[in-house]
Amino acid sequence: MVSPIFIVGARRTGTTWLGNIICNHSRVAGVQEVSEIRQDGIYESAYFSHLAGKYGDLKDPNNLIRFVEIFASSSYFIKSGLDKEIFYREKPKNCQSLFQLFMEHLAKKQGAEYCVEKTPSHSLHLAEISSYYKQAKFVAIRRNIVDQIKSISKFNEFDDGKNIGWFKRKRLLLKRMMTYHTYYKHILHFIAKQPDKVILIEYAELKKSTKETVSRICKFLGIDFQAEMLEKKYKPNTSFVNNSERMSILSAADEKLVSILNPLFSLLPYALYRFVYLIKKKRERGKLPYWFFLTKRVQYGLTYRQDGHWKRYDSQVWN
Repeated sequence: MVSPIFIVGARRTGTTWLGNIICNHSRVAGVQEVSEIRQDGIYESAYFSHLAGKYGDLKDPNNLIRFVEIFASSSYFIKSGLDKEIFYREKPKNCQSLFQLFMEHLAKKQGAEYCVEKTPSHSLHLAEISSYYKQAKFVAIRRNIVDQIKSISKFNEFDDGKNIGWFKRKRLLLKRMMTYHTYYKHILHFIAKQPDKVILIEYAELKKSTKETVSRICKFLGIDFQAEMLEKKYKPNTSFVNNSERMSILSAADEKLVSILNPLFSLLPYALYRFVYLIKKKRERGKLPYWFFLTKRVQYGLTYRQDGHWKRYDSQVWN
C-alpha cells in the first residue's frame, strides 16, 4: 500500500518548492508538469478541502458518476496521466478510498512507494485526512508573516500601493493576517494532538540550510536523502521579479501594523479560528477554486507572464 505524504502550510510560504523537492525523490510519486506555460512543477488537488463529500454517498452509482467526472476533469487528474476508468472498474465506496485508489495507481505508474500531494488548504483538514490514512505523514512549512503577506499581495495582482484606498488596504491586511493564523492554528492544534504525524519546518531554515533541512524531512518520512532532491528542475515560484519589487509592495506603516497585531492574532484561541473557517466554508457552499479546471483558466483569461505567474487580465471576473 502506498504511503501518502501531504505538504501543507499557508499559501506563498514555500509549499510548491517543498513539494517539488520531495517529489524529486526516486521513491516518491506526484503530479508535476513542465511546459511552455507552466514551469513551477507540482499541482494542487484541493481534493479534501473542496471536492470530497461534494456529491454525497458514492455507493449511489449516480453520485459516483458525478464525482468521478468532476475529479477526472480537474487539472490535477488530467496532468496525472491516469485513466478515469480505474474508478468505474473498482467502484470505490467513499471519497477517501477513491483518492487512495488514485494514489496507488499514480505510484505504480511512476514506480514509487510514496505519493506526495500539495494543497495549502488541506492545512484545515489534517485530522480528517489522518483518520482516513493511518500511514499518512504531513510536512508543514511556515514563513515569516510579513514576507508571506508581501508575496500573496503581489501574487494577487491588485495591491501595488496605488490602486486601492487606505481603508481597503488595511482591511486586506487584517484579512490576510486572519487567514495566515487560521492555517497555522489548525496545524499547531494537530501537532499537539498527533506530534508523530507531522514535521513543521521554517521557510528561512529551508532556504538557509536546504540540504540539512531536507535530510531531516527525509528522516521523518523514513526515506533516504538523495542529492537529486535538490536539483532545480522548475522555475522558482516567486511573486517578485526582483528584490526592489519585494521591498516596495508594503509600506513601512503596513509592515508596522502587521508586526504590532501579529502577537495579538497569535493569542486568539484555536476554537475561534475553527469557527471562522466553518462559517467561511458554509458561505462558499462548496465552490471550487478558479484554477481547479484547465478550461476555467482559459475561460477567465488567465495567461502566464514572462516571470511565470498567472495574470488576471479581466479584473471584472473576480469582483
